[in-house]
Amino acid sequence: MQEQTSIHERLDSLERENRRWRRAGTLAALGCAAFFAMSIARPAPQDAASSNGVLRGEKLELTDANGEVYASIAIDGAGFPLFLMHKDAGHVAMTLNKPALHIRGGKGLGSAFVGFDTRDFAKMELTSGETSGGVRMAIRPNGDSGLYVLGEEGFDRAALEYLVGGHSTLTLRETHNRVRSALTVDPEGNSSAILLDSSGRRRVGMLVKPDGAPVISMEDESAVPRLNVSMEFDGSTSIEFMRPDGTLGKRIP
Repeated sequence: MQEQTSIHERLDSLERENRRWRRAGTLAALGCAAFFAMSIARPAPQDAASSNGVLRGEKLELTDANGEVYASIAIDGAGFPLFLMHKDAGHVAMTLNKPALHIRGGKGLGSAFVGFDTRDFAKMELTSGETSGGVRMAIRPNGDSGLYVLGEEGFDRAALEYLVGGHSTLTLRETHNRVRSALTVDPEGNSSAILLDSSGRRRVGMLVKPDGAPVISMEDESAVPRLNVSMEFDGSTSIEFMRPDGTLGKRIP
């Protein structure tokens, strides 16, 4: 009878020990589950939103259902933020690396650019169609500024420029970017115009002095003045016919 009592006591002791281990195992399981849940709810800072609702990371992409990227915000190789959007042939690109915004039309025709180029010129450029023709405005770092009309090849065909100090010029060019005519007002108040041939030689020059006196000069293919017409401030005129060597041949009056 005593032996049976001893067996019952040992069984009771084992059952109490098992209950303690089961409680400890349950607590351990709950602890592991809580730790795992916390690790999921609190991912690495660069991949998730912080407690104040700000999303942090090195790149954000917007995709469609097939995973194709249509927009992204990232840091470029130089450490500047870059924003890109595109759909078919159209795109928008914005960067702070030489800050600029570039937009291309949805069919790939026409574009707009506003920003700074590699020379630190502040520029705005508009083009249309499949060519490079359009309009460009630019301001250099020293304050010189200009408005340019571009031909199909992208070269300036007409330019209106102002240089700091008072020099203004209107220049017209032909297809091969050769200057064919220019109208200038210099800081001293002289207004002048020149006409050039297709080889770049000046053929006609005109000048109006600050006192209002006009002068016209015509040159031959060797850049020698052959005809000069002038008017003095009192209204008197003179015409000079020059020889091929540039010496005076005849003067009227």
